[in-house]
Amino acid sequence: MKDSVILLASILGCLSLKAQNTLYKSENAPRPGDKIIKERISYFDPGEKGDKKIWYFDHLTTEKERYELRYSGNDSLLTGHEHLTFYRYQMQGDSLLITGMENRTMIQKSYLPELSVKYPFRFGDRFESYFYNVGEYQHNLNLTVSGKSIVEADAEGMLIIGEDTLENILRVHTLRKSVSEIKIPECSYMSEDSVTAKLRSRPDSIDYRIANDTLVILTDTYRWYAAGYRYPVFETIENKLIRNGKEEPHFRTAFYYPPDEQYYTLPEDVENLLRREKIEAEKLAAKDSSENESVIPKSKISEYKLSGNKAGGDLILEYTLTESADVEIALCNAQGQLLKMYPKETQQAGYYRKEIKINGSIFERYVIRFIIDGQPAGEKIWSE
Repeated sequence: MKDSVILLASILGCLSLKAQNTLYKSENAPRPGDKIIKERISYFDPGEKGDKKIWYFDHLTTEKERYELRYSGNDSLLTGHEHLTFYRYQMQGDSLLITGMENRTMIQKSYLPELSVKYPFRFGDRFESYFYNVGEYQHNLNLTVSGKSIVEADAEGMLIIGEDTLENILRVHTLRKSVSEIKIPECSYMSEDSVTAKLRSRPDSIDYRIANDTLVILTDTYRWYAAGYRYPVFETIENKLIRNGKEEPHFRTAFYYPPDEQYYTLPEDVENLLRREKIEAEKLAAKDSSENESVIPKSKISEYKLSGNKAGGDLILEYTLTESADVEIALCNAQGQLLKMYPKETQQAGYYRKEIKINGSIFERYVIRFIIDGQPAGEKIWSE
């Protein structure tokens, strides 16, 4: 077991209202000339949606595969180059559209582009997008790919990677369903007549194929964005096949985009440099304000300890108050889900010991949060 403390200065954002991260075109749209590194890591459960989440990513295993993602083109037409595949994008106003892809075996061009993101994009924002692509498979078969995607900024909070903490995290979830059709060509799909394409790309036509096709591809993607960094920090991808209405696993993977490499290698990313400087200035101002106001003397709770009870599988919380105070205590798992809440209780100065029943819940980490006299006062993490 290991035990660590995160004091008020580092956990205030988990317990109080914070400025949420927002994706802006100027700060988060891909730029021609950018090169970033993705490290393949072991897949992990993305967790539930919601606000004030805490993600602990210090236990992930790097699989020693590094990929370079680079962008070329101009401000309106972009190509992403990654692992022998080209992804085509178009910036249309404040919307980033996916307009095609190409690799050794497949070419797709969009008749109806897929909407990737619409800026600005905030926690709680959501949109749906239909897409219809035509192309070639193995250079001699006609191919169509159509489907629907749902994109939602479904979670926000803070991210802990080892000794580093990133606040103002926005998680974006993309759920994508697609169906493909491959045929021996009678004529080229690349020149499919506009009437046929218009009919096949209608939302009701795409919905019908998704509902009735014998094979549907379901892709679940989560991306974690940190304020002050243009590209995501983490990404998980899970792919499933739906055969005749029954889901079966296909593959899943995850990637880490090291923030340090984004910090040092992206050329002239002035917008995010200014954003990081602003965040640091706000932290210092908040710290100075907290020290000056002294609403909650730090001495009111002098010691606290969280340990495991092997015999009963429960947790033991011990703490000492140096003055009388109104005390609230919350037990959460590492994803920020509330497991147990001790309501506000006026307690006198002294030593306290609580045995917390976790009812057979099995998590790698538990987080105890203290609120003293209505203000966040500290946090304790316990892990196996």
